Amino acid sequence: MNHGRHIPLLFLFLPAVIWLPAQDAVADSLMQLTQSRVDSQRIDALIALGRRLRAKDAAQALKWENQAAEQAAAAGYPLREAKALNDIGVTYGMQEDYATAMTYFRRSQRVHQANNNPVGVADGYNNLGIAYKHLGDYPQSLDAHLKALAIYDQAGDLSGRGASLINIGITYDLMKDPAQALSYFEKALAIKEQLQDEPGRAMALHNIALMYEAQGKYQQALQYLFEHLNILERANDRLSMPNTFNSIGTVYLAMGAYDEAGRYFEQCRELAQTLGMKRSWAHALYNLARLDVKRQQPRAAVAKLEEHLGMVKEMGAPFLQRQSHDLMAEALAALGDYAGAYRHLKEAAVFRDSLFDTEKNESFRKWQARFEVYEKDRQLDRQEQELQLLADRARADRQLRWALVAAFALAGFGALAFYQKYRLRQQTNEVLLSKNQLIESQKAEIEQANAALEKRMLRAQLNPHFIFNALGAIQHFITANDRPAALKYLAKFSSLLRQVLEDSATTIVVLEEEIKLLKTYLDLEALRFDQGFSYHIEVAPGLDSHTVEVPLFFIQPFVENAILHGLMPKPSDRQLHIVFFASEGFTCCRITDNGIGRAAAAGLKAQKAGLRPSRGIELAQRRLATLNKNPDEPTLVSINDRYHPDGSAAGTEVIIQIPAA
Repeated sequence: MNHGRHIPLLFLFLPAVIWLPAQDAVADSLMQLTQSRVDSQRIDALIALGRRLRAKDAAQALKWENQAAEQAAAAGYPLREAKALNDIGVTYGMQEDYATAMTYFRRSQRVHQANNNPVGVADGYNNLGIAYKHLGDYPQSLDAHLKALAIYDQAGDLSGRGASLINIGITYDLMKDPAQALSYFEKALAIKEQLQDEPGRAMALHNIALMYEAQGKYQQALQYLFEHLNILERANDRLSMPNTFNSIGTVYLAMGAYDEAGRYFEQCRELAQTLGMKRSWAHALYNLARLDVKRQQPRAAVAKLEEHLGMVKEMGAPFLQRQSHDLMAEALAALGDYAGAYRHLKEAAVFRDSLFDTEKNESFRKWQARFEVYEKDRQLDRQEQELQLLADRARADRQLRWALVAAFALAGFGALAFYQKYRLRQQTNEVLLSKNQLIESQKAEIEQANAALEKRMLRAQLNPHFIFNALGAIQHFITANDRPAALKYLAKFSSLLRQVLEDSATTIVVLEEEIKLLKTYLDLEALRFDQGFSYHIEVAPGLDSHTVEVPLFFIQPFVENAILHGLMPKPSDRQLHIVFFASEGFTCCRITDNGIGRAAAAGLKAQKAGLRPSRGIELAQRRLATLNKNPDEPTLVSINDRYHPDGSAAGTEVIIQIPAA
């Protein structure tokens, strides 16, 4: 994980103004100008006042900006009206109301277009692209920025072209295409140098360095970072320097140049502490602790991480707290303090769950906002269709009147006019039908996305169930003072957890990856029970484990149930057999054990009625239900008892039918 990398800053044409106490006098002067009898002065004052207030009081800013737009429209100043509408969109965007923001950006564009101002239209596309970027709709964002770039090129606006190139580079970076991102950042850098725009040049240099770092080209990354730092030093931009020191240290750390990395992380810490920049200060402390762990100095790392944890708790930053607990667990384990390591691993797991819930809520919020954008787009399309329909009808009526007049002279002209009217109505109906079909397809896509989110939520509940069971086993070894076993188990558990987290971006994996996870889990259980059972995993001929897809970590709850309730109560000769095969369009899994059987297991469970019931199989069956697309096949899990010839229990067989993902 690259802890030092920062996503490039988005470029806004109308950035928020930072509110300072010294600006109150300026705001008072603007308030006086809003009473001016000269329309242009009054409207300009309202626009400027809105920009100064938007970072502090969005409601007041919107009040002045709306007055500016209304007065500009009434006084006949269309370009000022367009500027005010764009400002309203920016203010709504800063409040994360992107649907409303985009409505005002489009209104501003229409005014610019009506008054033949292509640069204003391009500015609107750039702001629309930024709004789509915040919604996570990167293809739409890229399309808007490319439209802006084409207009700037045609108008010969170099400054606008440079801004669009940076935004396009950022979009490609978010789309995981660093090569394209680097290409656009380099083009932006050339324009910024031509314009002698030092702040813009510094931004482009830093973004290029991040792209080279991501590709592992560390020498090139350092070259651009040092050039970026020189610009900041010449401008005495001390507020931007801590971030740059941190980026340079991160590159040196990746290169293994620990002394150089430590020097720049220390510079970042000192300057951030002097300027009171707590987040940069916390990043520097964390990176210095990482460096101590790399140097095998865990005691020094623990001291820095204790200070780091205090800072990030005060800041209320759950992601940074999770990082700190993870690294603290690693440092304490290196010191032999396994109980402390276990405690911090539990803390990290709590923050990881909290972060997933936050990401889940953010994802729902973005989908809701995107749906609102599409709804408003549909309403605009409907309004345009209605206007077009009215215009078509008016035109058709005029044609009909002319046709009736002409019919007195020549009947043929009347027949021709009637045919034209019929064709016009037919074309209008075809347009309406096409729009309705588009709306239905968008609705289906949104429903499909909601189903995918539901699958991820169910899997997110299953992972903590397994993690806390495994942490309980580690606690058992620590309590028993069996340090070698605890260390071995912790290493295997860390390997399994890393595999699960690496695949956490998707709910589906190929069967080969699922089998690897299952083997690691079975090895953990065998270690936990002192090799008290044997297992065998088999893939039947005709089933390609490299291409067949199954839900991630799906079989584990059924295997865990077979081990705990079937095999382990048996005195000896405990065997587990797992077979994957294809049957009637399903990928199937047969889990067979030679344990005590369901009846005996139920009796034991009744004796332990106070224990908390496992939810693993219940959650797995709910995940299976979300995949089942055939309501005629309600039961996809069958459990069968096995018996010896003499009628005694011979174990249990579970057959799972997994629908195509």
